[in-house]
Amino acid sequence: KKVYYILKGHTGLFKPFYPQPSLLCTVDPSNLLGLKDLMLKSPHDHTPLANEDSQILEINGKAFINWLKDQPEERTRILQKLRKALAGQWPTFE
Repeated sequence: KKVYYILKGHTGLFKPFYPQPSLLCTVDPSNLLGLKDLMLKSPHDHTPLANEDSQILEINGKAFINWLKDQPEERTRILQKLRKALAGQWPTFE
């Protein structure tokens, strides 16, 4: 099951790719324990990438980065994927 996360807010880590107002990436939720605590809204489907097998979750970008600081291996892996996403290459965590 794919879960699409939209990160809202400028975290300061994504220059020079900013000023995109939001960031969309695909992650395996089993790799992001505790992420549910960062959600701003319940799942919704306002994106063309959504389908019956996916969820859309809106997450506070700053809280997400603060959470990643305590998980350096995840942070490195995820930030690489997010930078690719900002460059227009949507990543998928299989």
